[in-house]
Amino acid sequence: MMNIFSLIIKFFGIGFIILGFLKMVGLITIEFKNIFSLSLAGFFFVLFDFISHFVEKSDKKALRNTLSYLRVATLFLSIMTIIVVPFFPIKWNTPFLKVITDSLVYLSLGIVIYLIGSKDRQGSKINTSSVEK
Repeated sequence: MMNIFSLIIKFFGIGFIILGFLKMVGLITIEFKNIFSLSLAGFFFVLFDFISHFVEKSDKKALRNTLSYLRVATLFLSIMTIIVVPFFPIKWNTPFLKVITDSLVYLSLGIVIYLIGSKDRQGSKINTSSVEK
């Protein structure tokens, strides 16, 4: 049976995939404030995965506990960013916020690529060690 938490996260992901396709084909428009909040939330989700990676690799209990709290904080920030940030009463179309949004996309992509490479390397170590036995 699937964990309810995993199911909720998957449904969020499916919703964003659908949103992306609707935007791509021109059926919807998305305001900049929503793009900014989703970029920020995406960055926090990627940080969540990045920290989770180090929680799994750590042998030290104290570090694992600290990283676990940080992981929960990034997950909380991800969700709160999606819900709360678009309602902030600020001027949205500023050059500064556009730079931040673009930067978050590159930072997130860099972390995701790093994690893919890191996880792939772990997988090849496991495959190599099982072949050697």
